[in-house]
Amino acid sequence: MSQQDVLSVAEQRLKALGVKVDGKQAEVPAGGEFQSSGFVGPLMAGMFFSISSQENYTQYNRGMAAENQVPSPDYFEPMGNWGYRYYYVDKDAANKACELIGSTNNEGKKILPQMLWHTEMERDQILNWASSENRLKWAEILSQDCAVKTTASKKYRHEYQMITLPSAVQAAALYLGMLDAPVWNMEELLDRNTVYDDEFFAQHFGDPTAKKDDLEAFNEYVQSIIVEQGVPESQAIRIARESGIVKVPYQFSIYWERRDVLWNALGEKNPESCLPIVRDANGEISKNQPKKAVSSLHLDYCIKFATSRWEKPVWARIMYVSDPRVDATFDSNGEERRSNLVVISEIFTDRNAAAEVVGAESEGDASDVAEARAAVQPAEVVAIPTVPANWAAVNFSPEMFLEQIKNKGDIPAAEIASGLQCSVDEINAFLEWGKSK
Repeated sequence: MSQQDVLSVAEQRLKALGVKVDGKQAEVPAGGEFQSSGFVGPLMAGMFFSISSQENYTQYNRGMAAENQVPSPDYFEPMGNWGYRYYYVDKDAANKACELIGSTNNEGKKILPQMLWHTEMERDQILNWASSENRLKWAEILSQDCAVKTTASKKYRHEYQMITLPSAVQAAALYLGMLDAPVWNMEELLDRNTVYDDEFFAQHFGDPTAKKDDLEAFNEYVQSIIVEQGVPESQAIRIARESGIVKVPYQFSIYWERRDVLWNALGEKNPESCLPIVRDANGEISKNQPKKAVSSLHLDYCIKFATSRWEKPVWARIMYVSDPRVDATFDSNGEERRSNLVVISEIFTDRNAAAEVVGAESEGDASDVAEARAAVQPAEVVAIPTVPANWAAVNFSPEMFLEQIKNKGDIPAAEIASGLQCSVDEINAFLEWGKSK
């Protein structure tokens, strides 16, 4: 299957999930095999600009002139007895809400809207609870926010850029048939024996205190190891990372290295790229692209899966992984607990497909799980054919050209091809595609 065919299938599969890859994208800042665990159920996710406030926005708006009213949020949820968290897709609306009712810091300054990736799953629709008792220990809605930061963020870049985004990209790539097997993993964050100290964080995610000079120093140290020890660059990087002699920049960390491998597997050579490709009103790729826009069309689809607004729940597996920051802990009834991040690790066509895999997992046989996954892969989608050049030149879409063929009635394909000045193969491709619509 050609690259264009793969992309056509990908677009149809994402639309079937309720993900509009051609819609307005959230303004996201630039910047191994999964274990059989986590929760499988219908997941909703979206990118939002969020503010917190003690004000109820509907009560605040009563009696206010239209220009002084808080914009209606796309979504909001209570924050206990303290107030509310409001979520906006539109940044300007979030800024206005922040100005009117946003909370303040200790210095009395407004806390600016935060970019968050919000996910939620209904407890009672999850398919793989170990027991009813275990299910009732959880809230009715399992919701989580991931801070979406650029790679310039020293304390939070790992959350989105190095954990949740790569996980979702890989899940989408596997579902869309762009990868045959996982190439990225987060095994340390699933291991209860992992010790989350400064050394672990520096090696896996980069030393948060590292600066531009440290990047140059690390690179120079790597080159010296290559010369002195005669080892390959990959081994020299590992030695330098573990030495403790130089600070580890995030560009040489283990998780950035894994992201680079995943990006390359999807045809993207620049691991810094993390923004969707910008297109014009006609769907053509614009000449002016953001600095960190991807160049790979495959990665573009997977990034859009993460940044698009989902119109309906997607059947997926989410996993709770440990936040690797040293200080990402909290007190729970006198016991120190580690904060979690929610990642999307697997996508299913529908409930039946998810149930097949969950049922096989409950039997505990790895071969049965693999067989169940293979059996419930999305049905083959007929790729959208390419519009013949002379028709594409006058801006005919595939749907418009198919209508031209249908208007010819039941005459032979060769005769249709002659009348439309194209090949018989092109006519047959459109006829086959038409049967699948």
